[in-house]
Amino acid sequence: MNDADRDYILQQLGPDTTGVTTRAVAARDAQGRPSVITNHPLRRQAGRLLPFPTLYWLIDPLRCKQAADLERDGAVGMLEQAIAADDALREALRGDHRRYAATRWALLSPDEQRYAIDAGYAPTLRDKGIGGIADFARLKCLHLHLAHHLAERAAGQGGTTAGRLIEGLLAAPR
Repeated sequence: MNDADRDYILQQLGPDTTGVTTRAVAARDAQGRPSVITNHPLRRQAGRLLPFPTLYWLIDPLRCKQAADLERDGAVGMLEQAIAADDALREALRGDHRRYAATRWALLSPDEQRYAIDAGYAPTLRDKGIGGIADFARLKCLHLHLAHHLAERAAGQGGTTAGRLIEGLLAAPR
């Protein structure tokens, strides 16, 4: 992450991100600008460390608008129904949630992991899924799932179940 990336991220998010620390650019748009950032799983607020379960944050304005439009049109419920009706999709989504949680926990140093355990934050950071969701058969918000998908794809991992479904909706005529 370079100074231009930091400036662009600040431009997209504004100066107050409530103690959130951006660790890296996880994905870039076609122009090379950050589209997804990786956040540190703990944030500082009022002198305390608190859990921040949103590991991947979608900051691409176009993608954010697309996800918001889909949500407004009821896509979360529609996708959850499709997932509930398909055992393979449901299991794949659970795997996506588990990978997300494992990655988030692994970003913490051993001292931070001990702190999270002692403070009672471990279940949120180690055991909960995308965006801190407990029910791995559900979608919390499309922004989170699209961010995770783009980050995995940029890392050469092929993307995520919900991300592929979201991209399918985006490609469909509206």
